Amino acid sequence: MATPFRDILHAWFRLRGGHILHGAVVADGKHAVMLAGAGGSGKSSSAMACLRHSDLHFLGDDVTLIRDGDRGKRLVHSLYNTAKLLPHDCERFAGRLSQLDDSGRSDGKPTFYTYPDFGDRVAKTRILVGFLLVRPHQAEHAVVSPASPGDTWRAIAPSTMSLLPVDAGGIKWLGNLAASLPACWLDVGSRREDIPVVIAAALNRLQARDATPAGAGAAKPAP
Repeated sequence: MATPFRDILHAWFRLRGGHILHGAVVADGKHAVMLAGAGGSGKSSSAMACLRHSDLHFLGDDVTLIRDGDRGKRLVHSLYNTAKLLPHDCERFAGRLSQLDDSGRSDGKPTFYTYPDFGDRVAKTRILVGFLLVRPHQAEHAVVSPASPGDTWRAIAPSTMSLLPVDAGGIKWLGNLAASLPACWLDVGSRREDIPVVIAAALNRLQARDATPAGAGAAKPAP
């Protein structure tokens, strides 16, 4: 099972200011960005491209925990050291990673352990500074463009609610999260090796916004 006790953990963390979200998360040494979007949009393959082709860290490719931190910060925590890939991406990204026997699941995505092969790159906790909303496009190179809080909501809420029980309080929490952090569209192209470069540059810009005084346009999209 790729995500054991997921619903139990979610219920426990909801009582403690946290929420499990559907999305991949990559990071540098201090800050993280969540890759959000519909199933099959390229979240997992983009996160795995960061492991294969850069020095970015990995916190998860399917579900991670976000909770309120000090001084209005949002903290993201890794829950599982696994990655689910579409079959056509396995050869490109999985390599010699150990595969989890997840034959009982019917979504058609083989699951792989990122530990121990990437043990030094699987991070536990980072400060979440924004969202990249992943969608495929036909061009070769990845492109970043501004996104709105409404775009973030539509990227994180429906897919999260399809996986987890979310009550009215959880819906409000997700809305506040979408409004509190900047976001960009990440249109992923066929050259997956370029994706980590684009993500790292976007993460640097989002970090710069996070360093501005509180309330100075936190919900505006990154340039």
